Amino acid sequence: PIDVPWSNKDLQVEWMSFRDKLLPGAKEEWRLKITGPKKERVAAQLLSVLYDASLDHFVPHGWDMDLWTDNPVERSWGRSEPFGLGEQQLVWRPYEEGAIVTRTYPELMTYGMFQGGRGYYRGHAMRGGVLTMEDSVGEYVIMGNVAHAAAAVVEDDLEMKEVVETPGGPIDATNPSTGTVVRSDFRETAFFLPDQLTDRDGSIVLRFTMPDALTRWNFMGLAHTQDLQLVRFDRQTITQKPLMVVPNLPRFLRQGDRITITAKINVVEGGSLTGRARMELFDPRTNTAMNTAFQLTRPVVDFTAAPGRSANVSWTVLVPENGEAVAMRIIAQAAGISDGEERVLPILTDRILVTESLPIAITKAGTKTFELKKLLGQGQDASTTRRNHRLQLEFTPNPAWYAVQALPYLMEFPHECSEQIFSRYYANRIAAQIVKERPQIRQVFDAWSTGAPGNEGAFVSALEKNPELKGIALEETPWLLSARDEGERKRRMALFFDLQRMASEEEVSLKKLGEMQLGSGAWGWWSGMQPSRWITQHIVAGFGRMQQLEAFDRTAGSDAGRMVKRAIIWLDQEVEREHQQRLRGTKADSLPDPSTLDIHYLFARSQFPYEELDRKPASAAAFILERVQRNWLNYGLAEQAMIALAVHRMVPPSIIPTLIMRSLSERATTNEELGMFWSGQRAGYGWNEQPTELHALMIEAFQQVAEDDEKVNALRQYLLALKRTMDWGTTKATADACYALLVSGDEWLEPKDAPVIRVGAAEVKPGKSEAGTGYYTQSWSGAEVKPAMGKVSVTTTSDGVQWGALHWQYFEQLDKVTPHESPFRINKQVMLHEQTDAGARLTALEEARTLKPGDRITIRIELRTDRYLDFVHLKDLRAAGLEPVDALSGHQWQGGLGYYRSIRDAGMHFFFDRIGPGTYVFEYDLRVTHQGDFSNGITTAQCMYAPEFGSHSEGVRVKVGE
Repeated sequence: PIDVPWSNKDLQVEWMSFRDKLLPGAKEEWRLKITGPKKERVAAQLLSVLYDASLDHFVPHGWDMDLWTDNPVERSWGRSEPFGLGEQQLVWRPYEEGAIVTRTYPELMTYGMFQGGRGYYRGHAMRGGVLTMEDSVGEYVIMGNVAHAAAAVVEDDLEMKEVVETPGGPIDATNPSTGTVVRSDFRETAFFLPDQLTDRDGSIVLRFTMPDALTRWNFMGLAHTQDLQLVRFDRQTITQKPLMVVPNLPRFLRQGDRITITAKINVVEGGSLTGRARMELFDPRTNTAMNTAFQLTRPVVDFTAAPGRSANVSWTVLVPENGEAVAMRIIAQAAGISDGEERVLPILTDRILVTESLPIAITKAGTKTFELKKLLGQGQDASTTRRNHRLQLEFTPNPAWYAVQALPYLMEFPHECSEQIFSRYYANRIAAQIVKERPQIRQVFDAWSTGAPGNEGAFVSALEKNPELKGIALEETPWLLSARDEGERKRRMALFFDLQRMASEEEVSLKKLGEMQLGSGAWGWWSGMQPSRWITQHIVAGFGRMQQLEAFDRTAGSDAGRMVKRAIIWLDQEVEREHQQRLRGTKADSLPDPSTLDIHYLFARSQFPYEELDRKPASAAAFILERVQRNWLNYGLAEQAMIALAVHRMVPPSIIPTLIMRSLSERATTNEELGMFWSGQRAGYGWNEQPTELHALMIEAFQQVAEDDEKVNALRQYLLALKRTMDWGTTKATADACYALLVSGDEWLEPKDAPVIRVGAAEVKPGKSEAGTGYYTQSWSGAEVKPAMGKVSVTTTSDGVQWGALHWQYFEQLDKVTPHESPFRINKQVMLHEQTDAGARLTALEEARTLKPGDRITIRIELRTDRYLDFVHLKDLRAAGLEPVDALSGHQWQGGLGYYRSIRDAGMHFFFDRIGPGTYVFEYDLRVTHQGDFSNGITTAQCMYAPEFGSHSEGVRVKVGE
């Protein structure tokens, strides 16, 4: 290779003044000069930054602007060791030149003398210009650029020296004779100057004030001219003093904790020094002394430190029960020199607002009693520190209306693919049919739109309701936008059910759908795409469902009727073509069982018996029908339900649908609160593996095939329970769910008599309730909350799903919080993480040795749930004397679940978009940083969509000895 450097594009940098040792807080002025490749004057712009080098420990920082790169050779060659260069060169050539060029060279037998860490090779091959090694022997090293991240810690590895605390005289930090300057500015960026210009001589002056941190600093510069002459350069400097105080402070303090605050005193210059160190505690707002409040009786300690060594000093304090923050000032003086550092620490309360909820669900007429046992037992409870805050009852007599409230989502979804355009048409047709058959329903929409008393929250998202019951403000979660979107959908409900608008939207959607239909009769996903059999089947099946609701004009002369007929003809031909292609060279008996897509075709096609279908013995339809009846046990739940429906419609004498429905019934789980469902079913990635769509299909099957009203109601109950704890989420899921709830009759939308609810001995008199759903709430505060109110009885005269919750909020000391379970169950373990000869070992704290600073502990959280839940927030509080090993927040995958983990000062937060039934285990590590006796807080989990589904662990303490 011939190297032709871009030397004419290289700027030159000359430092006129630069100091690599600075005093913290000092005013500095650095000068540098930028010239051209031959020292000529240039007009350049400079980007520069000076930052704490310890930040590179987390994410290395660098600026890359390689505009003038070399052109690599197309062919390269190499030789075996010991004559080769021992490194690899990336070579390039056009992709279309694809031949393999191989060269083999004689080997020199070195008997292992030159293998070492480099190795040697019998030959090399080159494909597409990239060198690859063959038959390598031994280890080898690829030389290249390696990014080194160094944490700049001043005097990090100095030897520690034990110091005995002794009483001493006061140190006056404000006395000018002592010369003590207390450092308090701990910015991590000294300056960031993005657009400085040189003067006529190419000179630039950087003026700044150094922060007070004692650390190493990285300077980075990037200069360029208008014709893209470039230079990148960097320097390092440190801030230090002859005598330096380096405190080890926690991020926060918690009331009731005992903690030992430590600091290192470093001597950089001169001989050994003997002096005194003092801690001062005061209120940062009023400057009032707080030594007594923290029981700091010996604020002054003596120390002796030699050059290159550190002295340790420490103070033990007890955090008082009041106060929101404390300023800690640590000052050291010796031989006329001094240093001091001051920081403000927040004081967190040792009391926590605990929310414990009792879900209420009733499905049959009669009286049912629910008990919040901890509130009922409060009179005999040994806890004297618990203080009642609030008790709230909320109840929804007619939650089936939530399905109607979901319809605008189908209309307003923003994308213009064929599936979602059809969903808009589908939603408008169903809505028009609802209003046509039950005009009194329109009165409910009018009440929502006018904001009549009791309906103020009709357009409020489930995520936005009851924010005081949620463990974290919505603004701090990733789901704020979801809450706003859902709220906006509900606000437009009245507009959605405007008859004139529905007719206009229906016409527009149907026209767009017709324009997207291909000449063959099929639909692609988007305009211009190839025909999609699944999309076409999905749209045909949707038209079939509208037909069952009498919301679809199937006559051949209608636009919709013509579209469906053309699509059915294409599907029949396409399925037959694929079947005949598979039959080539083989017999039907040798073919594999029909695919899920084939079963979906049969399901969609069975809804149009009046459209002629070729079912001769050798046809695709005959093959699919025969094979699925024979081998239906080989398929999953969704496929079995589709088989039952299709065979029931197309082969009336067959006993197979009855057998399938009996089998599905035997495998189902029936729960008084949740209804009927299949507990072993987990959400997957396929269109046939989603819980909402599956359950909607089951409702259709049990209604049309089994004709079992009791099971249909139980299935509808579970589908509504899914909506209670999560958003149905997709247009397809919402469309299927709305259809399933309406296909078996919309009597659940009929107004119901208000149930009689008693909280304790008192009957609840609902004042204002929301039209349609009947939702209302009532609350009691503080002293009004009595233990007997933990018993709730509901008496109703109507069958059907009704639900609500009783929320009890109280303040309690963290250590005395007892666990609470709901459909969530939390088990938290704190374990000592030790390395042994047999490998890593985890030991529960109650069985482990006494903790000491530097130990590593593992937090293991086991979370169990028996249902699907959306938008779950899990918060794990942390003791003041512990620090997370990981420093960066981000998306994680653990325990079979993806989530976002946010690392905060006082705890670890986990955010889950959706959790399905099952058990999940999460682990993360902490490092012990301080001695003391700490409250470790509790772990809480809550469904932000339905706050009644929440749980928390018990409070524990962590003790750390020397």
